[in-house]
Amino acid sequence: MKHEVLFLEINSSYSHSMLSYGLLRSFTDSMLPEWHWRHLDATIKSDEDELLKQLIAQTPDVIVATGYLFNIEYLCRILERYSRVIPDAMIFLGGPEFLGCNTEFLKAHQFIDGVVRGDESSFYLLLKNLHRRESWSAIPGLCYFRNRTGFDNGVALYADSLDNLPSPYAAGYIHAGKPFYQIETSRGCIGSCIFCTSAKSIGVEYYSLDRIKSDLEYIRQAGIREIRLIDRTFNDNSNRAIALLRMFYTDFSDFKFHLEINPAMLTEPLLACLKQAPPGMLHIEIGIQTLNAASLKALRRPASRSKSVTGLKQLVNCGNFEIHADLIAGLPEQTFDDVFADVEELITVGPREIQLEKLKMLPGTVMRENPPPGTVFNKNPPYEVILTHGISEAQFLTIKRLSVVLDAWYNSSQLNSPFVLACRRIDDFIRKFIIFLENEKYFAGQGREALEKRFELLEKFTDADKLLSQHLIFCRLTVGLPVASKYLLTIKSEAFRQQDNTLSLVWRKDIDPKYRIGKYFQVEFDFNVSDLWLNPRIGIKVGSRIYLFGLYYGRNPAEISEIRHGAGKTGQVLAG
Repeated sequence: MKHEVLFLEINSSYSHSMLSYGLLRSFTDSMLPEWHWRHLDATIKSDEDELLKQLIAQTPDVIVATGYLFNIEYLCRILERYSRVIPDAMIFLGGPEFLGCNTEFLKAHQFIDGVVRGDESSFYLLLKNLHRRESWSAIPGLCYFRNRTGFDNGVALYADSLDNLPSPYAAGYIHAGKPFYQIETSRGCIGSCIFCTSAKSIGVEYYSLDRIKSDLEYIRQAGIREIRLIDRTFNDNSNRAIALLRMFYTDFSDFKFHLEINPAMLTEPLLACLKQAPPGMLHIEIGIQTLNAASLKALRRPASRSKSVTGLKQLVNCGNFEIHADLIAGLPEQTFDDVFADVEELITVGPREIQLEKLKMLPGTVMRENPPPGTVFNKNPPYEVILTHGISEAQFLTIKRLSVVLDAWYNSSQLNSPFVLACRRIDDFIRKFIIFLENEKYFAGQGREALEKRFELLEKFTDADKLLSQHLIFCRLTVGLPVASKYLLTIKSEAFRQQDNTLSLVWRKDIDPKYRIGKYFQVEFDFNVSDLWLNPRIGIKVGSRIYLFGLYYGRNPAEISEIRHGAGKTGQVLAG
């Protein structure tokens, strides 16, 4: 036996990586240093024949992989093909896919020798007793069959302080060249939400600040500057969250951190600390899920509608970081109208992005083991609900289209302001817009349409509203898309700006010094469109507004100013 184990890592894309590889390897190294590791990194879009060829060329004693809902089917196809070529292969899986009952999976995939439920702490025992199956019954977390009898050894749980776990970062088990990397600063969750895989965790364990700082230093040495904390709730302990933020500000000011915050648990001291974050340093994810009180109660979710909305508003008003808010459709006690009401309320509050997804009945969750009455879901990945007591199949199709609209219009930085303004101006705008898009065959296409096409669709739908029509023209100009020439007065010289002292700067872009503003467009509108572009939730003002767009490359603007007084609409083209 060569004592070789290969970790097969299958991600959703090459920009992603799995923390499980480093955690599993560093812990096992400390227990069984005689085992040699190989690492094969691919994605769910990788050519299966080529990946199989690479696996066969290496023929390790053991293959181990982490299963998620997005990769489990790909993993099983590859590993089954490998086992047919190398029938003596020993294959083990772990990860979120195996937090529930694994009997049916092992029966259906007999080429898999076993799956491990839990953390990294027991895999070394499996390698140590690899060919002594009579000893497998003492390995925590291992689920397997022996002589047609199924065995389930519970959950593998590391019992010591998290600081005593060997650091994968110190060992150098970091995927080089990735745009971002993951780190855990805690394990477990204080919540008990029945749709979540963390609901069964017993309390929360924390890494010390010194350990976290040390790990981040190793990541810095690897050249990575974007970190995604995989903690369930960054602010479950407000004082600790403040201490971490202060460390980030002081010692890792060149990093960008992605955090998940529960707005219902937001405290004034933490809010004050968040306001001190350098602009762009933080990206905050908010798991709203639903604002329906009956659903929150049925989910056993530690949040209330009022606290969630209040906390979200406070975070949005900080203005120095972007906020991504999540909603789920298909929750218990939730109706079709509830989903639209949640979306409309979040649009009013104004997080930078809103993501709406169907409920997934994940293995190992309370909801999967005891589905609410009337809930029908797909037993195969991604385990989405098909219908519930409150939402029909046809309504779920509309919700899917709502999700597409949010991503293509609301989440687009170029289209966000006209979309939000349309929500203000047109009663029941979103539902009507979805019907319009259905008639335009938008949802029959492959993926998101080009930006100009999305502008055209929104313009066509809102052409009866003068403010929206003018606002869309302004927004087109800000991203360099063409508009009718009748709206533009071309000005060929910078002398115009130099001679006029009534210009009020609206926006300016940092541009490469090799570029210069080549010409200007002067455009007149009947509303405060620039103010609404910057914030579509403010008051609407009627009255002539004249703007100057300075272009530096093609139609792309480098600055936008408002002409306050004497320049006016002269119709004159100034010579250079």
